[in-house]
Amino acid sequence: GYVDLPDVFKLGFTAAAINALIWGVVGTFWWKFLGLY
Repeated sequence: GYVDLPDVFKLGFTAAAINALIWGVVGTFWWKFLGLY
């Protein structure tokens, strides 16, 4: 199926934002677990 370029960017930005949020939360706990933070 054909997808408009703006939709691709919007989807990519949303995925990146969610990914960053998840890694931010997981990363914080992981650093605490390792005793780095």
